[in-house]
Amino acid sequence: MNVIKQKKNKVKIFIVSVGVILTILGWLCANSSEYPFMQRVMLSKYSIAISTYKKMTEKGFVLNNGEKGFAEISELIKDGIKTIKPTDNISMLPLEWEHIKNVNNLEITRIETLKTERGIGYYDKVTTFLKLRIFSNNVPLFDLPIENMQDWIEDRYNNDIVFFWGNCIFFLGVIVSVICLLAL
Repeated sequence: MNVIKQKKNKVKIFIVSVGVILTILGWLCANSSEYPFMQRVMLSKYSIAISTYKKMTEKGFVLNNGEKGFAEISELIKDGIKTIKPTDNISMLPLEWEHIKNVNNLEITRIETLKTERGIGYYDKVTTFLKLRIFSNNVPLFDLPIENMQDWIEDRYNNDIVFFWGNCIFFLGVIVSVICLLAL
């Protein structure tokens, strides 16, 4: 009888341990944007985009097609262009803005940082303003003002499936641990 109890306790401790490990792994996945080692493992595109963005905040930075980070940043710009309204920065947008915005397959070939400024943005948050020169095969070159590109990056990659599954694993681990502890 005593041997059976010991085996049951060992199984329960093992299951609680698995639950704790699942909880920790789930939490790390769900919060992977906060930890560089998790970014590299779980969110490689996010990590590449953030490191490229940090380089882009230097005036004169040039990013050419084929270089590390180009695909992530150019896709971000293509998506971002569709959401910018002319009323956002009417004086800073190029004259042919509506044409550029409506190009179905914008082929960006080069991105240059013309100007970088730090200032106070919405909600009194310190923000970085970039003025980028965009080179393309199918539209004339144009200058694009961007406020808070880092927010664009986080919005795009924080909706990743990793965060969903990270939360699922986290709660599964909590549930397994709690059920097992209640059964002790």
